[in-house]
Amino acid sequence: MTIRYSFAMKKVRLIPFTCGAGACFDTGCAIGPKTLRDNDILSVFDGSDIDAEWAPFFDENPEYRRDVLPPLGTVEREGIVLSNLRHVYDETRRALNDGVMPVIIGGDHAMVAASMSALVDSKNAYEETGLLWFDAHPDINSPETSPSKALHGMPIASLLDVGHVGLRSFGQKRKKIKGENVCMFGIRSVDEEEGPILNWSGITYHSALETSKMGWDAALKLAQDRVAKGTKARAFSVDLDGFDPFYAPGVGTPVEQGIARDDGLAFIRAACRAIDFDLLEITEYNPVVDRDGLTADLVRDVLRAFFDLG
Repeated sequence: MTIRYSFAMKKVRLIPFTCGAGACFDTGCAIGPKTLRDNDILSVFDGSDIDAEWAPFFDENPEYRRDVLPPLGTVEREGIVLSNLRHVYDETRRALNDGVMPVIIGGDHAMVAASMSALVDSKNAYEETGLLWFDAHPDINSPETSPSKALHGMPIASLLDVGHVGLRSFGQKRKKIKGENVCMFGIRSVDEEEGPILNWSGITYHSALETSKMGWDAALKLAQDRVAKGTKARAFSVDLDGFDPFYAPGVGTPVEQGIARDDGLAFIRAACRAIDFDLLEITEYNPVVDRDGLTADLVRDVLRAFFDLG
């Protein structure tokens, strides 16, 4: 079975988010996209009928050193993140307007604030966009609730039009998504003050263990009901720390008891056969702490699963 994505042109554009300043420590995810490009990630599409290309890298990126970033919560630190997010927003809109499937490659997970805003804006799908979320963290903090003040822990709140003002500044300054159209799997690290926001939001979320107990077929049915029904646009955001660290050691914030590699990839493939997605994200790949290329290989496998390539 081949994927049913909505682009008449079978063309994919990888959009790099070369920033890790939204995380507590940028230990290397900023160079994830370049590492993947240099190792010819586009070869995944060889032999398929999909034409894949890279979008431009952000050539105005401040030449910050990862070991001397401005402190978290400062205007200077947030300025680095927001300037990179503007590039993601612009390139994602450009891809969608060109009729090309955008695949955003991170970089830290702050990028979803820009990519989702671009999708919602381009499709005029405010509060009518579904989001399937594969992550160890719900990323629904605000500046007031976040213990770290790291922006990569706040983008979901911004899409609900609460929390960080800068993250809410892409597209129209209004609510982008409804919690009832968001389905999260792999969640197992929730900050104390983040929990009440998550419960208030109406988002459906399950840990890896809970998902295994309900069964992956039931998980897929839940994803279809929440993400696809009654929505005009749909996105799939894959944070590699949703997988167990045994399978994805090259991430910035690993959490034990994650989703097994084969289960996760099978779910991604099944979800993309069942749901017509408009956008994919793969985030938090950190080549500096990867082991034997395991996580780089996993990025390739996520792309193969999403696009149903062999």
